[in-house]
Amino acid sequence: MSSSQIRVQSGLSVASGLQIPEGRAHGHCSASDAGSVWPVFWAILGVLAFVLAMQFGMTSTEWFSSDMYQLYGDQITVSSYALILLAGLPFSTLVSSLTGFGQELGWRGFLASALAPLGFWQSALLTGVIAGIWYSPLIMLGYNLTAPKPGARAPSIGCSVCASPPRGGERSSACVWMPAASVLRSVGCMDTSTQTQQAHSAGHSTRVPWAAVVVYTILACGLAWLVMLPLWLGDGLADPLTMPLLGAMMFTPSVAALIVTFTMVKPVKKARYLGFIPFRPVWRNIALFIGWPIIFLVLAFGAFFIAVVCGWTTPDWSASSLQQALGVNVSVASYMAVSFAWLPLTVLMSSVSAFGEELGWRGFLTSALAPLGFWRSTVIIGIIWGLWHAPIILLGYNFNRTDVTGLLWMCGFTLCVGVLLQWSRYWTGNIWPAAVGHGALNSVTSLTFLWLPAGFDAATSTILGAPGWIAMGIVIAVLALLKQPRRKLELALPARS
Repeated sequence: MSSSQIRVQSGLSVASGLQIPEGRAHGHCSASDAGSVWPVFWAILGVLAFVLAMQFGMTSTEWFSSDMYQLYGDQITVSSYALILLAGLPFSTLVSSLTGFGQELGWRGFLASALAPLGFWQSALLTGVIAGIWYSPLIMLGYNLTAPKPGARAPSIGCSVCASPPRGGERSSACVWMPAASVLRSVGCMDTSTQTQQAHSAGHSTRVPWAAVVVYTILACGLAWLVMLPLWLGDGLADPLTMPLLGAMMFTPSVAALIVTFTMVKPVKKARYLGFIPFRPVWRNIALFIGWPIIFLVLAFGAFFIAVVCGWTTPDWSASSLQQALGVNVSVASYMAVSFAWLPLTVLMSSVSAFGEELGWRGFLTSALAPLGFWRSTVIIGIIWGLWHAPIILLGYNFNRTDVTGLLWMCGFTLCVGVLLQWSRYWTGNIWPAAVGHGALNSVTSLTFLWLPAGFDAATSTILGAPGWIAMGIVIAVLALLKQPRRKLELALPARS
């Protein structure tokens, strides 16, 4: 390993001769340690993030902390609470460092050492994805991403244990702050009856049908494994049935979505819930039908050039590898001309099979998880979508990796592209543009292979891997800055019994 790379020794990060205990970095380190810059570093980043959020209108400023006063009432003054937080920062940092060490021994200790052969950036990306998935039990309960609602007071220990609503006017001296509004609602400490009535009248569901989501996930993944079983029992990807079975596998999410929608969720307007309608305004659908092939063509080649500029791949500009594969009867120029000329037809054909997936991901699952909001639901769907590919990815498909790393690369890809496709569902209200976008992505990705050398690594050379994450990340950042999507899904609620 070169000297420019970070060497991992005994769980310590060693860069330029400076040893930084990772456990203390995770816990923001001890403020009493004058030789550490971590507390100052995280403080600056926190203030900068706050300023940027205000600058782009992503949050409103609460200079007088009226919400905090409503949360704690007369139990403690806001100024006293803030003073206690600041005064106790050295001790809380030390305690956090101890608990942070428990994670860092795994992330920056074992995992950084195990993935070190991949290099710094690839191993960091994989570790980040794994760490994010590891947090899912808390995140799905609303931890970190949901703040207390204005006017909601902290629940007492009693109500959080017995899940009973507090009696009017009663306050407890043992109140604690629950970080997620969803948890407050579940223990009866927030009055959401008015919000629920408004949501019903507007056609928005206020609860995620988790049982249906779990059954859907099990069905979709189970059927995918069942369809791919002949490949696992046979010759793998060399089996002549690979492509027909892969096409059949793409419709397993649709089968699961239809079963769960008609037997468990039972919405009033099933077509709207599954994303078949609405189709108005028509111009938005037409814009994406035309735009998605162009957008993904730009993204695919953008990812290719990012890989070239970063030195992750060596382009074969003469297409000698392709000529060798074609033989002497077909020229490279004619093959490329036909490939690009047939692109509209291949996009159309790919969109038909892509619809089999999109009815599940951007149809049922997007509607079912809509109460979580756009970004949180996108992350969950992206992970499930990536794991659904396991039967084919673990055979070496796409990334030529037959272990968990191939599956992690796929999850990273589905997380990124999932944001774009789910945005189209929110922007148009239906799944048809998402199906075309999915089909366009499948069609244009192979075009970049024409200039890649034989034996290229898709994880570092194509839109499927790190270059694609960067290219799509730029588009995702633009969507976030533009505060997209601006509209919510209009869903028909399940029939009341």
